[in-house]
Amino acid sequence: MNLTDLPQTLYKNTCAGTAETICSENILGNINAEPELVLPEHMQVVMEKCKSNLKTDQCKIVVDLLTKYSGAFAMSKNDLGRTDIIQHKINTGNAHPIKQNPRRVPLAQRKEVDEEIQRMLDGGIIRHSQSPWSSPIVVVRKKDQDVTEVSFQIENPTIRAINMLDENEIEETPIVTNWFNNKTPDEFKQAQLDDPIISQILTWKKSPEKPKWPEISHLSQHHKTYWSQWERLTVVEGILYRKWENTTTNDINLQYVLPCADRNRNRVLLLLHNDQLGGHLGFKRTIARIRHRFYWAGYTSFVERWCKRCTECQKRNQPSHHTRGQMKSYIVGEPMERVSLDILGPVTRTYKGNKYVIVVTDYFTRYAEAYGVPDIEAQTVADKLLEEFICRYGLPVQNTH
Repeated sequence: MNLTDLPQTLYKNTCAGTAETICSENILGNINAEPELVLPEHMQVVMEKCKSNLKTDQCKIVVDLLTKYSGAFAMSKNDLGRTDIIQHKINTGNAHPIKQNPRRVPLAQRKEVDEEIQRMLDGGIIRHSQSPWSSPIVVVRKKDQDVTEVSFQIENPTIRAINMLDENEIEETPIVTNWFNNKTPDEFKQAQLDDPIISQILTWKKSPEKPKWPEISHLSQHHKTYWSQWERLTVVEGILYRKWENTTTNDINLQYVLPCADRNRNRVLLLLHNDQLGGHLGFKRTIARIRHRFYWAGYTSFVERWCKRCTECQKRNQPSHHTRGQMKSYIVGEPMERVSLDILGPVTRTYKGNKYVIVVTDYFTRYAEAYGVPDIEAQTVADKLLEEFICRYGLPVQNTH
């Protein structure tokens, strides 16, 4: 075989090559084997972060998993998917539109704000609107290593105060629907028969006559609660339900009367509130979800206690009212007795790279000095205060910031 374009001369006794025998196995390998999964480019960053904590065989499993479900991960900030599992809506009832006055965006942030708005418009994330419910944006900086990103938040406490779920509105979740449909009628019937209160109600409902008050006056409060709703209780195939009418649509739903065993009610609350699709919603929205399927005596207070004791909700919720201490005058008697320190910024970056201003003021003389710094890290502020102020004027007795 001549691998060049030039003629070659073979002389006597010249070794042109060596022939060897090979095994009869397919040297091309198993052509029927499944092709090796290739990790998409946008998932390689996720895999790099996991490699240090995984073994070789575990890395292979993670690669297969990420490749299979790569569509669930966004490729960029503009790659936003949609879901039809839950639909979010804000119910403002009969409240009048609330429009807040616009707030001026700082000059140093206008370019970033305009670029972010244009990016979301181009990606179809937002659209132009003349809504009477408009609210000003709040620019929030998120620092990720050496990259600083700008995100928007809309803060309108007034709208939050009137955002309430109508008592006739229902919210359905597929998890509870599947759990409810997977139960057999015999299981629901037996659970009620095992409950001493509901079994007593079922015995009463066998008779068309409502029990007289003297017959139930000595019983518990739950007995009396069910007794007071006698006309709304009905028995269908041996199972006790409560009729609930939606005054908006005039539809009548049958609510399953849940036995008082804690495991039943805790299971419902775990699915409707604590589950991933539950979303840890507030008290009113959790009540709306329960009302569509279930009822038991005192369920509103039970749900309220559950939401208040939820650890995740307590970590996330902020106090509705922030108390502030009373303002007072602080009197000083000599210079350098009390010095205040304030930080101004961020402002437009200077040619020296400074974006913040440290202002130091003496309480007694009102003498102030300002120093430019590139950032407001603790080390930077401490070094600047020591070099520019303390080394020149001495250490103050008190320092406030």
